[in-house]
Amino acid sequence: MNDMKPTEKISAAIKAAPSKTAIVAFITAGYPSRAKFREHLQQIGNAADVVEIGVPFTDPMADGVTIQRSSREALAQGFTLRWLLQGGITHATICANGTTRLIQAALGDGGELGMELSYYLDGTPRGPAGCVRDAGLRTGSQTILVTDGTAIPTVDVADLLASHHASGAAVTALVHRDQALSGAASPGGIYVFERRALDHIGANGFQDIKENLIPRLHRAGERVVAHASEGFCPHVLNAQTYLAVNHWMLQRLAQRDEGRGGVLLHPSASVDPAARLVGPVLLGAGVRVEAGATLVGPISIGGGSVVGPRALVARSVLWNRCVVGQGSVVHGCVVGNDAVVPPATRLFNVVCPQQQAHPGPHARSLGGARNASAPPACATA
Repeated sequence: MNDMKPTEKISAAIKAAPSKTAIVAFITAGYPSRAKFREHLQQIGNAADVVEIGVPFTDPMADGVTIQRSSREALAQGFTLRWLLQGGITHATICANGTTRLIQAALGDGGELGMELSYYLDGTPRGPAGCVRDAGLRTGSQTILVTDGTAIPTVDVADLLASHHASGAAVTALVHRDQALSGAASPGGIYVFERRALDHIGANGFQDIKENLIPRLHRAGERVVAHASEGFCPHVLNAQTYLAVNHWMLQRLAQRDEGRGGVLLHPSASVDPAARLVGPVLLGAGVRVEAGATLVGPISIGGGSVVGPRALVARSVLWNRCVVGQGSVVHGCVVGNDAVVPPATRLFNVVCPQQQAHPGPHARSLGGARNASAPPACATA
């Protein structure tokens, strides 16, 4: 049975069920806890004929423009581009479908980052492989490093490229080994292509890397290999993961600079002596925290923002030029650029879009539904 294809194994298990009706169970990977997932999986497997394991994923397109803005902002902050630059890659092409022009407006030609940026606007959409083909054909590069725009890369670029070239493969896919799950592999959303792989991608229609390209390469006799890396590669897929990744990065920054007690301030940020900060806390340029305010981390506050007197901000991300009014509470939220939280407002686990035109009804809960029970959430400055 080990030589059978996955679909053949499933069919055989169903046909071998003791009764005429097979039991097909479903469990989400890592649920209800990652530490006991294998134990729960074994127990379910003892009772079911087939167990389907679901990968936690939320399509960012299904969460609307607020979440798309979150992903765009993460890219615009340049983390992935700096990762590429540290690996010696000085030219990158960005393809972000309808938000490409907005990212171009934020990053320009890449001069401030010390690299050369170009842009490809995919209006079809063509899918991940289709975008790689269309953008890759515009360059003369023989080796193309592809990274998912939602990924926060942690792998060493030089090691990945060296492994790819040594393998002679047409495509190398990055996978991460999670020791908590006995070394189970998870996709990292990062690939290395040789130019010849582009010949196996269709010129029209939606083309996926895993569903379309890799099977074609196997059928053509081309080699596809995995490069295993320890740890994991966080992805920003929706508001919840955006917040979680920010918390993760802040905790890593705080661990590297323990001498500051987890409080990382830009030189131009000001904190009133009567304010209280519990790290990890990151304050950007020109941030002002007024008397009696309390910040409880993990929390990051973008440049030019103001936290008013006796306000409480906890486990949240505030983008640039936000204002939190006197006596307000903001907990577990993502607050967009230029948003104003009026005095005495209570916000819990919502997204306040940047430049929001109306209060309350336009705040979204992190689960995706509108937070109708909340008082007026945000207004624009």
